[in-house]
Amino acid sequence: MVLAGTLIAGSPASACSCAQPDLATWLPEADGAFVGRWVDRTEIGDGTAAVTFDVERVLKGSFGPTAIIRTNAQGSACGLERLGRSRMGLLLQLDADGVWSSGLCSMVPPAQLLAVGDATPPDPDLAAVSAGWSLGGKGLVGALVAAGLALFALLVFLVVRRRASRPESSDVT
Repeated sequence: MVLAGTLIAGSPASACSCAQPDLATWLPEADGAFVGRWVDRTEIGDGTAAVTFDVERVLKGSFGPTAIIRTNAQGSACGLERLGRSRMGLLLQLDADGVWSSGLCSMVPPAQLLAVGDATPPDPDLAAVSAGWSLGGKGLVGALVAAGLALFALLVFLVVRRRASRPESSDVT
Protein backbone atom coordinates (compact mmCIF):
# COMPACT_ATOMS: atom_id res chain seq x y z
CA MET A 1 0.00 0.00 0.00
CA VAL A 2 2.88 2.36 0.70
CA LEU A 3 4.27 1.66 -2.75
CA ALA A 4 0.85 2.21 -4.34
CA GLY A 5 0.47 5.47 -2.46
CA THR A 6 3.77 6.75 -3.76
CA LEU A 7 2.99 5.75 -7.34
CA ILE A 8 -0.38 7.45 -7.51
CA ALA A 9 0.10 11.04 -8.51
CA GLY A 10 -2.52 13.42 -7.24
CA SER A 11 -3.26 17.01 -8.02
CA PRO A 12 -2.68 19.58 -5.32
CA ALA A 13 -5.68 19.99 -3.06
CA SER A 14 -7.57 23.23 -3.15
CA ALA A 15 -10.82 24.24 -1.60
CA CYS A 16 -13.16 27.15 -1.86
CA SER A 17 -13.98 28.80 1.42
CA CYS A 18 -16.69 31.45 1.43
CA ALA A 19 -17.87 33.85 4.08
CA GLN A 20 -21.62 34.29 4.45
CA PRO A 21 -22.52 37.06 1.97
CA ASP A 22 -23.34 40.38 3.60
CA LEU A 23 -25.79 41.75 1.05
CA ALA A 24 -25.78 45.22 2.60
CA THR A 25 -22.08 45.47 1.70
CA TRP A 26 -21.75 43.13 -1.27
CA LEU A 27 -24.73 44.26 -3.38
CA PRO A 28 -23.56 47.91 -3.67
CA GLU A 29 -20.07 46.64 -4.63
CA ALA A 30 -21.40 44.23 -7.27
CA ASP A 31 -21.77 45.35 -10.87
CA GLY A 32 -24.84 43.18 -11.36
CA ALA A 33 -27.26 40.91 -9.54
CA PHE A 34 -30.12 38.69 -10.61
CA VAL A 35 -32.24 35.71 -9.66
CA GLY A 36 -32.36 33.03 -12.31
CA ARG A 37 -32.45 29.34 -13.18
CA TRP A 38 -29.34 27.38 -14.15
CA VAL A 39 -29.77 26.07 -17.70
CA ASP A 40 -26.41 24.79 -18.91
CA ARG A 41 -22.68 24.72 -18.20
CA THR A 42 -19.94 24.55 -20.86
CA GLU A 43 -16.17 24.35 -20.38
CA ILE A 44 -14.57 27.12 -22.42
CA GLY A 45 -10.89 26.40 -21.78
CA ASP A 46 -8.12 28.02 -19.76
CA GLY A 47 -9.74 26.78 -16.53
CA THR A 48 -12.99 28.62 -17.13
CA ALA A 49 -16.57 27.64 -17.82
CA ALA A 50 -19.69 29.41 -19.05
CA VAL A 51 -22.94 28.94 -17.16
CA THR A 52 -26.19 29.93 -18.87
CA PHE A 53 -29.12 31.17 -16.79
CA ASP A 54 -32.73 32.02 -17.54
CA VAL A 55 -33.05 35.36 -15.76
CA GLU A 56 -36.22 35.79 -13.68
CA ARG A 57 -35.62 39.07 -11.85
CA VAL A 58 -32.87 41.71 -12.11
CA LEU A 59 -31.72 43.67 -9.07
CA LYS A 60 -28.70 45.42 -10.53
CA GLY A 61 -27.22 45.77 -14.01
CA SER A 62 -28.74 45.14 -17.43
CA PHE A 63 -29.78 41.60 -18.31
CA GLY A 64 -31.99 40.07 -20.93
CA PRO A 65 -33.95 36.83 -20.52
CA THR A 66 -30.70 34.84 -20.83
CA ALA A 67 -27.40 35.50 -19.09
CA ILE A 68 -24.11 33.73 -19.76
CA ILE A 69 -21.75 33.95 -16.81
CA ARG A 70 -18.03 33.16 -16.87
CA THR A 71 -16.72 31.30 -13.85
CA ASN A 72 -13.84 29.11 -12.75
CA ALA A 73 -14.28 25.60 -14.17
CA GLN A 74 -13.68 23.97 -10.78
CA GLY A 75 -15.98 24.28 -7.79
CA SER A 76 -12.98 23.69 -5.53
CA ALA A 77 -11.55 26.94 -6.94
CA CYS A 78 -14.83 28.78 -6.27
CA GLY A 79 -16.43 28.20 -9.67
CA LEU A 80 -20.23 28.26 -9.81
CA GLU A 81 -21.84 24.95 -8.89
CA ARG A 82 -25.45 23.92 -9.11
CA LEU A 83 -25.42 22.32 -5.64
CA GLY A 84 -28.68 20.46 -6.25
CA ARG A 85 -30.76 23.52 -7.01
CA SER A 86 -31.35 25.25 -10.29
CA ARG A 87 -32.77 28.56 -9.01
CA MET A 88 -30.27 30.91 -7.41
CA GLY A 89 -29.38 34.50 -6.78
CA LEU A 90 -26.06 35.79 -8.09
CA LEU A 91 -23.90 38.80 -7.44
CA LEU A 92 -21.76 39.55 -10.50
CA GLN A 93 -18.76 41.51 -11.68
CA LEU A 94 -18.45 43.00 -15.16
CA ASP A 95 -14.93 42.15 -16.32
CA ALA A 96 -12.78 44.51 -18.40
CA ASP A 97 -13.66 42.54 -21.56
CA GLY A 98 -17.38 43.16 -21.01
CA VAL A 99 -18.16 39.63 -19.79
CA TRP A 100 -20.20 38.98 -16.65
CA SER A 101 -18.45 36.74 -14.11
CA SER A 102 -19.30 35.25 -10.75
CA GLY A 103 -18.31 32.48 -8.40
CA LEU A 104 -19.47 30.15 -5.70
CA CYS A 105 -19.03 32.77 -2.97
CA SER A 106 -21.36 35.15 -4.80
CA MET A 107 -24.31 32.76 -4.81
CA VAL A 108 -27.16 34.03 -2.64
CA PRO A 109 -30.49 32.40 -1.73
CA PRO A 110 -33.05 33.93 -4.13
CA ALA A 111 -35.47 35.01 -1.40
CA GLN A 112 -32.67 36.75 0.49
CA LEU A 113 -31.55 38.66 -2.61
CA LEU A 114 -35.10 39.61 -3.62
CA ALA A 115 -35.77 40.94 -0.11
CA VAL A 116 -33.07 43.63 -0.30
CA GLY A 117 -33.89 45.46 -3.49
CA ASP A 118 -36.31 46.41 -6.19
CA ALA A 119 -36.37 43.54 -8.65
CA THR A 120 -37.46 44.08 -12.24
CA PRO A 121 -38.09 41.64 -15.06
CA PRO A 122 -35.24 41.11 -17.54
CA ASP A 123 -35.17 43.34 -20.61
CA PRO A 124 -36.52 41.22 -23.51
CA ASP A 125 -34.51 43.31 -26.00
CA LEU A 126 -31.10 42.53 -24.46
CA ALA A 127 -29.10 39.59 -25.82
CA ALA A 128 -26.72 37.64 -23.61
CA VAL A 129 -23.05 38.59 -23.71
CA SER A 130 -20.88 35.58 -24.56
CA ALA A 131 -18.51 34.31 -21.90
CA GLY A 132 -15.48 35.00 -24.06
CA TRP A 133 -15.05 31.71 -25.85
CA SER A 134 -13.32 31.29 -29.16
CA LEU A 135 -13.94 28.75 -31.89
CA GLY A 136 -11.12 26.57 -30.53
CA GLY A 137 -12.02 27.03 -26.89
CA LYS A 138 -15.67 26.19 -27.44
CA GLY A 139 -14.78 23.07 -29.38
CA LEU A 140 -16.42 24.30 -32.58
CA VAL A 141 -13.33 23.61 -34.67
CA GLY A 142 -13.48 19.95 -33.64
CA ALA A 143 -17.21 19.87 -34.31
CA LEU A 144 -16.71 21.34 -37.79
CA VAL A 145 -13.99 18.79 -38.57
CA ALA A 146 -16.24 15.96 -37.34
CA ALA A 147 -19.14 17.28 -39.43
CA GLY A 148 -16.89 17.49 -42.50
CA LEU A 149 -15.72 13.92 -41.99
CA ALA A 150 -19.31 12.74 -41.56
CA LEU A 151 -20.32 14.52 -44.78
CA PHE A 152 -17.38 12.96 -46.62
CA ALA A 153 -18.33 9.49 -45.32
CA LEU A 154 -21.93 10.05 -46.45
CA LEU A 155 -20.78 11.02 -49.94
CA VAL A 156 -18.55 7.94 -50.19
CA PHE A 157 -21.46 5.77 -49.03
CA LEU A 158 -23.81 7.26 -51.65
CA VAL A 159 -21.28 6.81 -54.46
CA VAL A 160 -20.62 3.18 -53.49
CA ARG A 161 -24.32 2.48 -53.17
CA ARG A 162 -25.08 4.03 -56.55
CA ARG A 163 -22.40 1.97 -58.24
CA ALA A 164 -23.66 -1.20 -56.56
CA SER A 165 -27.23 -0.57 -57.71
CA ARG A 166 -26.33 -0.18 -61.40
CA PRO A 167 -27.10 -3.22 -63.50
CA GLU A 168 -23.94 -4.70 -64.86
CA SER A 169 -23.68 -5.01 -68.62
CA SER A 170 -22.96 -8.47 -69.86
CA ASP A 171 -21.00 -9.32 -72.92
CA VAL A 172 -23.23 -10.88 -75.52
CA THR A 173 -21.36 -12.95 -78.08
